[in-house]
Amino acid sequence: MVSTPCSNILIILYSFHAIISISNCAILHNNVHAFIGKLANGTVATYQTLPWNHRGWHGGSGSKGSVNDTHISFEICEDGLTDAAYFNAVYKEAAELCAYLCKEYKLDPMADGVIIGHYEGHKRGIASNHADPGHWFPKHRKSMDTFRAEVKKLLSVTEVTTTTDPKKLYRVQVGAYSVKANADAMLKKVKAAGFKDAFIKYS
Repeated sequence: MVSTPCSNILIILYSFHAIISISNCAILHNNVHAFIGKLANGTVATYQTLPWNHRGWHGGSGSKGSVNDTHISFEICEDGLTDAAYFNAVYKEAAELCAYLCKEYKLDPMADGVIIGHYEGHKRGIASNHADPGHWFPKHRKSMDTFRAEVKKLLSVTEVTTTTDPKKLYRVQVGAYSVKANADAMLKKVKAAGFKDAFIKYS
């Protein structure tokens, strides 16, 4: 496999008549960097199939070169294109993945050519002629422009979160009990699970 510097992200889709598990989705002759789809347990997740800095074989080529040489790519496993809940879940997962990659490789999601759909790659002369995701996003009032804006928004939230006061602590509570014996029993379970710093606070 040829290592290549990653400077952009390509979103491509793979059509299915039904939502299937990612393990089935990954059995293709093309080699993208990741798939987004429904796992066997029904949750939506990203399944990475190539290191991000390796050249994939995913978008074909055009008159001006090949997107395979310049872009990280992932496929979103399609359903029947009408399930809003599934669409929203994979759209959110894809935006979070792109935000992660933009942060990792210091990319501006709003810069020209950084995050593109397969059809946009074709218009640029660097990908084969496919409509994805332009045939699906509009059915749910989304576009590549709204997608890029969502990635930028996620990056902004990440930046704000990482610059907050590092001395602030966030606590996780596992229960509230009116009977002390019940609180003692839960504390024992939590400590047995490996959380040695657990304690009881009375208020």
